[in-house]
Amino acid sequence: MTEGLKASKLAEALNKAAENFVPKSKGTLAAQLEDPEVKEAIINMRRKGMTAVDIVAVLKTLGIETTPSSFNSTFGRILRKSKGGSDPKPKKERNVSKSADTAATTLGSPEGNASGSPKPSGSKAAKTSETPTAAKSAVNPAYRDRKSL
Repeated sequence: MTEGLKASKLAEALNKAAENFVPKSKGTLAAQLEDPEVKEAIINMRRKGMTAVDIVAVLKTLGIETTPSSFNSTFGRILRKSKGGSDPKPKKERNVSKSADTAATTLGSPEGNASGSPKPSGSKAAKTSETPTAAKSAVNPAYRDRKSL
């Protein structure tokens, strides 16, 4: 503590400031949008064709700062929750990329093949000195022997 400021005066000043404090925001965006009247008003705005940018502009005039992306994400979560759905957005199923599929089948591993069937017998086997399950390391073309090109 500084010499001129006593702890009791500091505590008194801080408590007085806390009593007079008016927060800039009245809560989180989600808390404000979850109110049934507000939610219904936003749904009506959407029905009339207003975009998130338009709605965010109206919210800004009312003192609520947000972005269209944040608004869409928050309001979408509120709507899913109110309809009895799960809180998080449903995850999409991921597809296996062709490069991962090709790499696994080139090495003779049927696990990477989407159908699970082995390679046709007419195809050439990969020329490697390593075991079929180990991945072949990529060599930078600048370092390869010129005779191998």
